[in-house]
Amino acid sequence: MIDGTIAFNPAYAFDYDSRDGVAAGKIDFQTAAAHELGHLLGFISDADEYDAISPTIATNVTTLDLFRFNAASKPTTADDFRLLPREMRPGQAAVLSDTAVEHALSTGVVSGDGRQASHWKDDFIFDGTNIYIGPLIGIMDPTLNTRVTENVVASDIRAMELIGYDTPEPGGAGVATAAALATMARRRRRRRRRRRRRRRRRRRREGGARLPTVS
Repeated sequence: MIDGTIAFNPAYAFDYDSRDGVAAGKIDFQTAAAHELGHLLGFISDADEYDAISPTIATNVTTLDLFRFNAASKPTTADDFRLLPREMRPGQAAVLSDTAVEHALSTGVVSGDGRQASHWKDDFIFDGTNIYIGPLIGIMDPTLNTRVTENVVASDIRAMELIGYDTPEPGGAGVATAAALATMARRRRRRRRRRRRRRRRRRRREGGARLPTVS
């Protein structure tokens, strides 16, 4: 049984190893893959269907949509969460909210801000006339520039928790700590490899100097 598939457009040039940085003109594959895995795991909104097809289609909200509220009418209590309507209309400012934490969401390609609703609000939008600049909320941002790496952060982890997944620690702090430790470990390994390479080169030079010459 297949739960989902991911396809990557071969028209894009990917850098498959960003440990030494992302090459000019290329997209970090690890960032792109983590983003697409987020969609596969449930970071999707039926607001995109309302936006792309018709506002009269049958309601088929996703789990994530249960936490999608209008930015001007968002819950602060359990009763608010139970009673307030979910915001499925394209073009309406929306947030993901669990009453304690909220993050802005995109509002639709056709009738909204030009970005699929199944994403965080883009940190940069230029529609030809107006410019919007906001915070980078997480790896589920709808755009990724070349030569840029992004990481899974607490907002992304919280969304996964709301969808229903268990994480090592509420709010994703354990994941963030593990990621930081893993990064430090990778850096230590790279430094050790560089030192070993320098030692090997030095030994080869010294060994070559001791070889007898033949006339």
